[in-house]
Amino acid sequence: MRVDNLIGMMVVVAVMGAGGSSQAQTEPKFGRVFTNSVGMELVGIEPGSFMMGSPESELGRDSDEIEHRVTLTKGYWIGKFEVRQNEFAKVMHGINPSCHKKVGGDAPVENVSWKDAVFFCQELTLHDFRAGKIPKGYWYRLPTEAQWEYACRAGTTSALYSGKELSSLETGKCSNLDELAWYQGNSRDQTHLLGQTHPVGQKKPNAWGLYDMLGNVKEWCMDGYHRHPKWPPKDPIGPQDVESRVCRGGSYHCFDRNNDCRSGARTAHAVVIRTARTVFPFKSDNIGFRVALVPSPE
Repeated sequence: MRVDNLIGMMVVVAVMGAGGSSQAQTEPKFGRVFTNSVGMELVGIEPGSFMMGSPESELGRDSDEIEHRVTLTKGYWIGKFEVRQNEFAKVMHGINPSCHKKVGGDAPVENVSWKDAVFFCQELTLHDFRAGKIPKGYWYRLPTEAQWEYACRAGTTSALYSGKELSSLETGKCSNLDELAWYQGNSRDQTHLLGQTHPVGQKKPNAWGLYDMLGNVKEWCMDGYHRHPKWPPKDPIGPQDVESRVCRGGSYHCFDRNNDCRSGARTAHAVVIRTARTVFPFKSDNIGFRVALVPSPE
């Protein structure tokens, strides 16, 4: 068993064997917000079914977005915002790996590898447990692709969670994105030619109260990436024995496309970079994450 998986299972055992807070006994419900020991707000998401992927007619669609019905049988909590720099530092003993520190502590943490994000979730579980804030029978991890997209869509079937489609694929302004996301068309100026992150929560949320799902930074998911996965109809998760992991949502960066900023868009990045002499974790200044609080074990 891999070390990170072993640590995760140890965390689960510890949490499952202990009581949670009174707030923690409540089930995730739409409109209900859980505030953890770090001050992070998580939004309750109830079980349900939805069409994952995108129709062939959608502007900007990629061929790996095969449309299929998915049912999530368990409720969960998901971060109202992307994990902030100051939240990451609070849990990780003062460490802030971000390239965009000058934006401030309310900007999303970035320059984190997939394993960094997984380890943060394990540390956050322990942090909440010690503070008596962890819901009994729950633990933190990255959301699956299905959990992420279900929460992002918030009942919509359009490319954007506003109910609209992309108005343009061209580099530059996309009017339908401006109200929802920080992307290459509104994040660059003469000082920041490649763009930069922004403090979370400045754009319009979706119908379930989640912010920045389509922009600011891309977000790591739990799943390994497969271009055409054979999704099970219930509680799917991508392959775990692959070197690339899924990212969802677009980002501020000038190299990212408008069509990455859609609810059904999928991108993949390697967990590690291999060279002739060494192996090192892949990180980028336009990739961060948000956390999910889910029943355990799953």
